[in-house]
Amino acid sequence: MTSLFEELKRRNVVRVAVAYLTAAWLIVQLISTLGDLVQLPDWAGPLLLIVLTIGFFVAIVLAWFYELTTQGLKAESEVESNPALRRIPARYFDFAIIALLALALGYFIWESRFQTAPGSASEVITVAVMPFEDLSPAGDQQWFATGMTDELMTALVRIPLLRIAGRRSVQQFDPSTQSISEFADRIGVSHVLEGSIRTAGGRVRVSAQLVRVADGFNVWSDAYDEQLADVFSIQDRIADNVIDGLRVHLLAAERPVPIAVTEQNTDFEGYKLYLQGRFYLARRTKDDLEQAIRFLESALEKDDQRSRTHSALAAVYAVMPYYAASRSPAEMSGAARYHARQALALDDTNAEAHAILGVIHMTEDRDWTSAAAAFRRAYELAPGSVDVNNLYGDFHYMIGDYVAAEEREAAAARLDPLSAVNQLELGLVHAFRGEFDKAIRQAELAIELNRGLPNARWQRFRSTFLAGDISSARRILEEDNDVLGEVYAAEGRVMLAAHEQRYEDARTIAQELAASRGRAGVPATKLALMFALAQDDESAARFLERAYESGDAVLVSPMHFFLPEDWPNLPEVQSALDKPELNALFALRRSFIEAGTGRAYSAYEIVR
Repeated sequence: MTSLFEELKRRNVVRVAVAYLTAAWLIVQLISTLGDLVQLPDWAGPLLLIVLTIGFFVAIVLAWFYELTTQGLKAESEVESNPALRRIPARYFDFAIIALLALALGYFIWESRFQTAPGSASEVITVAVMPFEDLSPAGDQQWFATGMTDELMTALVRIPLLRIAGRRSVQQFDPSTQSISEFADRIGVSHVLEGSIRTAGGRVRVSAQLVRVADGFNVWSDAYDEQLADVFSIQDRIADNVIDGLRVHLLAAERPVPIAVTEQNTDFEGYKLYLQGRFYLARRTKDDLEQAIRFLESALEKDDQRSRTHSALAAVYAVMPYYAASRSPAEMSGAARYHARQALALDDTNAEAHAILGVIHMTEDRDWTSAAAAFRRAYELAPGSVDVNNLYGDFHYMIGDYVAAEEREAAAARLDPLSAVNQLELGLVHAFRGEFDKAIRQAELAIELNRGLPNARWQRFRSTFLAGDISSARRILEEDNDVLGEVYAAEGRVMLAAHEQRYEDARTIAQELAASRGRAGVPATKLALMFALAQDDESAARFLERAYESGDAVLVSPMHFFLPEDWPNLPEVQSALDKPELNALFALRRSFIEAGTGRAYSAYEIVR
C-alpha cells in the first residue's frame, strides 16, 4: 500500500486529484452564484456535475499514464526511456494547488460574510407588528393604537424583502398568558415591532421599537411627541424608520421609495369606523360581514375620499357569496366592482383594490386574462400581504393550477397562522387535489381557531364525504347543523340523500330551499348542483342559466364543479355550460390536468 501511494505521489496523481477537486468546487460555486443572473436552465446543474465527475476519472487516468514535461504531455513509458525529457517539478503543482485553495478560501469568506449575511437578497425577513398599547390617562385611545398597528402593517407589506404577520394572528396575542418572544415563536417571525401611545392635552406621544426575537437585540427604537392632528405623519415616519432599521439586513439594496402610509384629510371619526369595519371583515361570518358593511359605509359618510375604506368595502362584497350571504349576487358583485374602482381612482397603488378587481374579472366577467393581470399587479405592490396571497391563491385554484394555489395559500397561512380563514383556504386546495385527509386536518385546525366559522364545518363534512366515510360525514352534519346554517345544512342533506339514491328526498330539500331563498342568499350555482344531484336536470339547467345571467361568483368555483362532463350529459344542462367565457375556464383547467397538477372532485362525481 505504501509503495502504491508513493507511486501515486511520484506520478502527481494525488496532486492532480486535489487540484481537480478544488477547481471543480470553485466552478460549481461560481455557476451556483451566477446561475440566476444568466438564467441557466434547470438541467444545467445536473449536467455540470455529471461532466465534472467523468472529468475527474479522466484526469486521474491521464495523470497515471502521462507526465507533464518541458516538452509537453508525454507517456510515462516514454519519459522513463528518454532521459532528455525533463519532468515539470512537483513544486509547480504544489504552487497551483495553493493558488486554487487560496481562491476557494477567498470565495468561502466572501460568501459567508456577504452573500449569506442576514437579509441578503435571498432572505425574507418576517415581522410581527404587535398591537400598540394605549397608555393614555383615560384609556380611551385604543382606536388610535389599533390604527397605528393597521397603518404600519399596510405600509410594510409593500417592501419586497419583508413579510408581515397577518392581522388575525397578531390580534390573538394575549400578554397575560405568554411573552412576546413566545408568541413570536408561535407565529414564526424573526422581528417584532411593538410600541405604545399616550395622549393628553391635544398632543400624542408614540414610542416604538423593533426587536430581533432570536437574541432580544433592539434593532431600532424612537419616540415621537407631536400634536394629535399630526398622527398620520407620525405613522409615516415610524414606518420609514423601521425600514431604516432593517436596511442592515437588506445588504446594499437601494433604499425603498418612501411609502405614504395614510391618506390626507382623514376624519378621525371616519377612521375609527373604518378600523371597526376591518375588524368585522376579518371574522368572515355572515353576520360579521353585514356588520362590516355598516361600519364601512358610515366611515365613507364621514370621509368618502379614503381609498382603503372603499377597498375594504369591495373586499366585503367580494367574499360575501362564499359565506351564505343574504344579498343577491347582482347586488354583491356590483358593489364590489364600484368600490374597487373608487379605491383605485383615489390610489392606483392600492394592492387590495387590484386584488378585488381581479376577483371581479374572474367571477363576474370571466375574463381570465384581466384577472391574472390584476392579481399580478396586486402581488407586485404587496408581496407580503396576507390578503393578496390569499386571493391570488383563490385565482390559481379557480383555474385549476393547484401547485401555484398551494404556494400562495401556504404563504398566507405562514404569514397569518392563527387565521382560521387562511388555514381553511389551504385546506380547500388539498380538497381540490383529492388530498382529503389533509383537507380534513386543515378544516379541524380552522375550527379550533374559530369555532363559529360555518365554512370550516362545511369543509370538514364535504372532505369526509368525498373521502368515502359516509357514516362520519352524516354524524358531522348532525353535530354541526346549527353552525352550518340553513344553506350548507340543506346541501349536505342533498348530498347524503343522492348518495343513498333517495332522489325524491333530495329534490324536496332543494325545492324547499329554492322556494324560500332561491333569489337571495343562495348562489344559483349551489341550487343547480343540488338539483343535479337529485337528478332533476331541468331545474339544474334552469339555475345554471340563472347563475350565468346574474353573475353568480360561485359559478366559476371548482367547489361545485370542475369540468362540464362532471354534470349530467344532457342537452339542457350542457347548453347552460356552453358559454365562451366558461369554455375558456374549462380549457385552462384541462391544461392543468394534462400537466399533472391535480384533479378536483365534485359531489356529483361521487354520488352519480
